[in-house]
Amino acid sequence: MMLKNRYTCELQVIGSGILFAFLLGARETAQFSQFFDLLPVLGGSTPYFVLTLCWILIFKSSGRQLSELGLKRTDMGNSPLRSFFKLALWLIGIICLSLVCGSIVVELFDIFQGPLSQEVARKSPLVGNLTLLLILTPLMWVAVFAEELLFRGLILNYLAARLGKTTFGWMLAIVITSIIFGIAHVWQGSRGMVGAGILGLIWGMAYYFSGRNLWPATLAHCATNTIGFISTYQS
Repeated sequence: MMLKNRYTCELQVIGSGILFAFLLGARETAQFSQFFDLLPVLGGSTPYFVLTLCWILIFKSSGRQLSELGLKRTDMGNSPLRSFFKLALWLIGIICLSLVCGSIVVELFDIFQGPLSQEVARKSPLVGNLTLLLILTPLMWVAVFAEELLFRGLILNYLAARLGKTTFGWMLAIVITSIIFGIAHVWQGSRGMVGAGILGLIWGMAYYFSGRNLWPATLAHCATNTIGFISTYQS
């Protein structure tokens, strides 16, 4: 029975991977890309959201709990107040490090490739559109939650398990996951890929050193993206 369940799970994973590849390919075609653009800014992340949903359903159907991925109560102190302050310090540290590293990546690319064209910025539907900003920001938080479940939850834990879950195995899994996370942002160009890879490395480390808790990395990811959304709106 266990072998049958495992075989079924593997088929489901392969099937969801094929669906993901189909959606990803459709997103890049002129014929179908318009459907992804129905949701401005965030529509391009639809294939990853669908993949996350499929894999979570498969994970749950196998009798596993989401707490195994890091969706658990944040207990970082002897009291709720102490836990809150420790979590706040974690978030401040992760967010500051993310913003500093992101700024360094932008500066380096500005030096070697030149600044991004203002024309690209003007094409963003978020620029000067407060209504769209208010609508898309909560949806972006949902997308970030799905991204963290996929990359820091499912993929990172899978790789760490395959590598033996030693300290070295976790570090290597974090690096590999960060590279995959960067490649997933290929549509943003080389600047976006490098930036996403570095941020993925920071959030992966935060996940590991916070006791494999998904909330610090997820909240920091939400905060960083929110700052990016506001910056785009004001540009």
